[in-house]
Amino acid sequence: RRLEECEQRPSECCRWGGRMKSFAQHDPSAPRVRNRSSPELSFPEMSPMKGEIDEDSDDSPIGAGTRAFIQRPVVVLTLILWCLSLIATGVAVAVVREEVDGHMPPLLIPADTEVLAATSCLLSVLLAPWALLAWRQLRPRRCRWGFADIVAVAALWVTASFGAYCLLSARDKPTSAIRIVGTSVIGLVGLSVAVLSMVRCAFAIAVVAVPRRHLWRWEPLAGRCAMLLLASAALWEGFKPAVVQEVDLYVAGLASALDGYTLCVISDLHAGPTSGSDRIGEIAQQLRAIPCSAMIFNGDMAEGTVPQRGEEMESLAGLTAPDGIYYVPGNHEFYNFAAPGGGRAQAVAWTRWWEAHGVTPL
Repeated sequence: RRLEECEQRPSECCRWGGRMKSFAQHDPSAPRVRNRSSPELSFPEMSPMKGEIDEDSDDSPIGAGTRAFIQRPVVVLTLILWCLSLIATGVAVAVVREEVDGHMPPLLIPADTEVLAATSCLLSVLLAPWALLAWRQLRPRRCRWGFADIVAVAALWVTASFGAYCLLSARDKPTSAIRIVGTSVIGLVGLSVAVLSMVRCAFAIAVVAVPRRHLWRWEPLAGRCAMLLLASAALWEGFKPAVVQEVDLYVAGLASALDGYTLCVISDLHAGPTSGSDRIGEIAQQLRAIPCSAMIFNGDMAEGTVPQRGEEMESLAGLTAPDGIYYVPGNHEFYNFAAPGGGRAQAVAWTRWWEAHGVTPL
């Protein structure tokens, strides 16, 4: 734009051309302009002013900077190694996984230590791009990449890989703070994918609607604030005390004797690595305070086998109701693939355990 103005108004070109040369380093390869009233002038390409993002820089969210970044040999080699690692770990998982009781166990429920190791490596490889892209979006945009960024990406990757291992291995382990932290981390990883994607889309729409490229410099701050708020809300929602939800059902033709009948339904407690005896005891106390006519334990009550979780469920087994307590197994009662007899045998063992404590199986 400045060169075009110089061609249109050559008399003014000499006046501000000197000032341009005073703060811009001379570049022999810069375009040259020749006009009628001044000698040959050289106008080097100017770097963007403060608050602007150069499309040809590595800090540009879109444009030539990204293409130049991908063309770097180190990045290309890293992508090749990542693809080979992804293929190798995927093949390893496919080889070691086997059917149990005629069914293929879910990927996140390893049946033995070999499947656990292979699946942990696969998830670790998949989490490497997440760590890089998440930090690229959260870091200050105008700062150049350096050693501190490499350390930050490595820390994110190691933390997320640890969370993935905890998620895969904690099912039959005792309740502990380290497993609670690990399984929470992998949940925050999934949350970050959704949050940062929405922030990126919001800023892309804003830049199109309001043509101001400097808006991109506020994206890291917006991403950090959104992650802080939503992560805090997610952790509070996950660890807050259980809440009793009352639902009124209106049935046409219901007998008057059943008007006001209270049916208590308890489901998906998943007692185990993150919900120990204390939390299950609190839920039992809440149920005792409700005038339940009957209770239903609606599956997924515990993670693990009867010997591993039976003690934690004792507080629920001591509950009573005038019309009885009923139990139906969920899919997680069948997920004890590594236990003796397989998942089906362990689901039967849970049904018999509840029956021995006065609960009627359905």
